[in-house]
Amino acid sequence: MKRLLLSALLLIGSVFYSNGENLPTKSSFSKAKGDLYETFKNPGAQYRPFVRWWWNGLKIDKDEIARELDLMKEIGIGGVEINSIRFPDGADSLNYQSKPYLSDEWADMISFTADACRERGMICDMIGGSGWPFGGEFLPRNQQLQMLTIETVKVDGGKTGTDFSIRKDELLARVNPPIASKNEHPLKELVYIRLMPARVDEFTEGTSFDSLVNKDQITVQVPAGEHVIYFFVKMTGYMNVINGAPGASGPVLNHFNKDAVLAYLSRLSDKVHFNDPSLKGKIRATFVDSFELEGANWCDGMLEKWEKYFGYSLYPYLPYIIKKIGHMGNPLPENYGSTFSEKIKKDVEYRVRNDFERFQIYLFQENFINTLNDWCRKNGVQSRVQAYGRALHPLESSMYIDIPECESWLWQDVGFKLTENRVIGEGHGFSCNNKFTASGSLLAGNGKVSCEELTNTGNIYQSTLEDIKITGDMSNISGVNHSILHGFNYSPREAGFPGWVQYGDYFNEHNTFWPYYHYWMDYKARVSAILQNSIPQSDIAILPPLEDMWSVLGQQRDPFPENIFPAYAHDLWQNLHQNGNGCDYVSEHILQQARIAKGKLSFGPRTYQTLILLDVESLDPKTAVAIEQFVKKGGKVICIGKRPHQSIGFADYEQKSLTVQSVFDNLFEAYPDRIVNIPAPTLPQTEWFAHVQKELDLKPYVKVDKPVKWMFYNYYKSGDKDIFFITNFNRQCSYQVNLSFTDAVRGKQAWLWDAETGKRYLLDQDGSSMALRFGPAESKFIVFDKLKTGKPYQALPLEPDSVRLIGKVWNVQANHVDGSTQTFEIDSLVDFNTLPFVWMKHFAGTLSYTTTFRVDDPNAFRVINTGKARGVVEVYLNGEKIGTHWYGEAVFDIRHKLKPGENQLQIKLVTPLGNYATTITRRYASSMEEIGLQGPVRMY
Repeated sequence: MKRLLLSALLLIGSVFYSNGENLPTKSSFSKAKGDLYETFKNPGAQYRPFVRWWWNGLKIDKDEIARELDLMKEIGIGGVEINSIRFPDGADSLNYQSKPYLSDEWADMISFTADACRERGMICDMIGGSGWPFGGEFLPRNQQLQMLTIETVKVDGGKTGTDFSIRKDELLARVNPPIASKNEHPLKELVYIRLMPARVDEFTEGTSFDSLVNKDQITVQVPAGEHVIYFFVKMTGYMNVINGAPGASGPVLNHFNKDAVLAYLSRLSDKVHFNDPSLKGKIRATFVDSFELEGANWCDGMLEKWEKYFGYSLYPYLPYIIKKIGHMGNPLPENYGSTFSEKIKKDVEYRVRNDFERFQIYLFQENFINTLNDWCRKNGVQSRVQAYGRALHPLESSMYIDIPECESWLWQDVGFKLTENRVIGEGHGFSCNNKFTASGSLLAGNGKVSCEELTNTGNIYQSTLEDIKITGDMSNISGVNHSILHGFNYSPREAGFPGWVQYGDYFNEHNTFWPYYHYWMDYKARVSAILQNSIPQSDIAILPPLEDMWSVLGQQRDPFPENIFPAYAHDLWQNLHQNGNGCDYVSEHILQQARIAKGKLSFGPRTYQTLILLDVESLDPKTAVAIEQFVKKGGKVICIGKRPHQSIGFADYEQKSLTVQSVFDNLFEAYPDRIVNIPAPTLPQTEWFAHVQKELDLKPYVKVDKPVKWMFYNYYKSGDKDIFFITNFNRQCSYQVNLSFTDAVRGKQAWLWDAETGKRYLLDQDGSSMALRFGPAESKFIVFDKLKTGKPYQALPLEPDSVRLIGKVWNVQANHVDGSTQTFEIDSLVDFNTLPFVWMKHFAGTLSYTTTFRVDDPNAFRVINTGKARGVVEVYLNGEKIGTHWYGEAVFDIRHKLKPGENQLQIKLVTPLGNYATTITRRYASSMEEIGLQGPVRMY
């Protein structure tokens, strides 16, 4: 009987995220049409950054829509995502009237915008609702989000027992989870009452008092001793849409209810006729934003559905797994409920919670993701979804999406800090879920990875183009190849500065950097053109301990998990790429369905020679058997930290755990050269992995002589081309590296493809090796192909020990964005915040520094380096513009530009808006930064 139950449960486990089918794969990645270099030189709209276009408060007008599209086109934006959202707090509406979501007027604006994008050669997406998660005031109660939560009361029955009484209305009033987006009028239903011992050393389901749930006055007879009464309350419609637009700002949709989801989507397609000849093909995709469901865990018929899938009842175990919920759905850390012994935690609580978390994923996939995809196919649009967060599998959910999306944030410390085992966001632009999303797309044979990029809800006016570049490069290293910028605020011309600002980096015509954004847009388009038309190479698969995390902590709120499990969970892939290897995350189902032969493990188009188990303790026996076959057929397995020794889930766990432990005991004994257990990483982790790489003979795609945490190496193939995207995230330091590339490049010529200009140059190489310098915030594409002739690359000279300093006296003209101008003279280059110039402390605009100097031999100098500054730097020599630098070292080639005798040097510095913005608005303008050219300016 146990063997039959085990077989049934294994079968159930294998279908959890795939509705009874294998995980999706396509036969191959899409391939570039035509010559890759030509695509790189002149990238089309599909490669250019898109923007999330916030239609603020739906106070929209056709003339303004057309004007803003022209503005976006002007700076190189390739497409838009129409995003209906609430009106920003504190903004002046200028008496514009809203066109509510799903109104005829709103639908007309959608159609007009789709036509206007097509006319301009731009691409149009639209959000599939409003705000996040989807919902609206039109939802009937039975279509609203549900959560089962608890209120607990500790009662001491003394020596003889006692009664505890409470009015039901008083009890329900206590149940008020402190979530972020609260609906003040939820439906609260008391559904179960359970009396539990205060201390649980042996399993008990407690004593049910469910017969009292409909009583106005509830009285529970408590026996002798200390006990806890659990009151289970089902809340329906407890959460409101975050930033919902007029007409879609009410309760959140129940994403676990297929009929509700279909009804919600159908309201949209009934109003926006995607298949109508006038609109067909003009909207590429519908977008779904963050699934921040704030504790959603329930649906009608939950217990029956559970028992059908698992073969045992959830009801007895509710006190062990249901938690009180707080901000963003995180469990409250308060001391409440019964205390469970370690044995009960391991044998009951953790195992049932593992099943509970996996069941949420199944329900979400079945009822929301599958329904959405069917609806998208019916309406001729693609699905573009941020398929992460609680109730979604971090990796597998992205495999079902046409354009899976992740998220990268613009933090102010980017380029200055890159903390290991970090606090979320500390120096890292990419979010924890980015590598999961990219891996899922690759494993599905898709390859497209979009990103809500440069998300900025902080000090949005201080961002420089250097901040933007570093954050964007971090996105690309994490697997992103399609950028959706966060974002562009619909704001009429007459709204002025700052205008209608909802979120996002201040991509606006009033920004001082507006004339310069095209530099980054062109650069980013060329990067995406290569990455969308090439395949990332990875021969190492990483299995993270998701099941162990779910068992102990539950699912986390991506992209900002409250807990990182283990501490280095999101750093390991970085350590590999810092040392020239390539990797993907995999899941247990990937391993179970993989093809295994000749020491390789393959799924879809991806193939791996090494599998890393990252502190994994628990596995499905099917996964253990798949790993066993991989090792027996020549594969290499590295267990970091812990080694697998137990099963996942609750049913028949003793027997399944014995199977897992037996498999690994036998493997370690029989194949010590193919499976090893090494300690968890030590700091610094980049150097730690360099040692592991050498000791375990993990062949990198590019061998780095001096790996540092700031330098990342990604390897791609496109046809017969081998492509390496190498980037330095440090905005202060440069690095000289000696690189030896994979044997795959032997016999090919190395080229530098310059993503800023679209030009390519021959590189000097010694076979497959070369030395390269990377300046601060600098990235390079190194491309190996069969083309042998072209223009050689000539690097600018490095700074010698002896340089010529320029500028004893500077005449400065300060042109403020408010129209005012001041001129003055300074004898040193400093941050103006350090000088008694009150007017300059809040400056934003263009600072023009002019000085003169003499040279005897114009050929003695090749470059001018203008030194430290925040902003965009332009240099003019003797009235001729030499160039523009918008990130990194401001080094300008001055060959043939100097003349004997006196020369005039003018340096223009365009500053961010931030310091000035603090005098206009406190919303997203909170800090003061350095202002001015700080030099030193030098020639060599």
